[in-house]
Amino acid sequence: RRLRALRAGSDSLADFVCRHEWATRLLAEDVLPDSDAYRKEIRDACSQGGIEHLRLAKRCFLAQIAAWDLASEAALDEVGVALSNLADACLEAALAGGRGLESLAVIAMGKLGGRELNYVSDIDLLFVADRDHHRATRAAEELLRSLGGFSPQGAAFHIDTNLRPEGRSGALVRSLEGS
Repeated sequence: RRLRALRAGSDSLADFVCRHEWATRLLAEDVLPDSDAYRKEIRDACSQGGIEHLRLAKRCFLAQIAAWDLASEAALDEVGVALSNLADACLEAALAGGRGLESLAVIAMGKLGGRELNYVSDIDLLFVADRDHHRATRAAEELLRSLGGFSPQGAAFHIDTNLRPEGRSGALVRSLEGS
């Protein structure tokens, strides 16, 4: 039923599910994962195969959420929370492998911050560091490349950092005092 609903809404996601056994199994699950389950699964995928596996896992879970949504098995607010939990898990996993993160805080803004992501939402991020801004900026740039850059698996997320007070003209990483 979920696969039929997914096919009616997105041929590309349905085809993806049919090509990936893990995605097919996810469609049969009784419940959507909670934030802890997303964290564990995405972290495990990333540790097994780096950012490429993170991107694959993200797409598998995206297909699962969409199938539940299209089969009318998840309410609109549940879909927004599930998509937000998935994005949080991807951010955490990508950050876990980075360098220069001990003083970097990543603040979710916009729809991610409000736990209301939808399928085409970008994720709005603000970076703040309490010391070593050069190192923190390199870590933030690495995160933007790993999750926002294009690859054979596609971009994991479209990331917008322009909600910072100065927009594009401001520093990517703000100081704790300047926030």
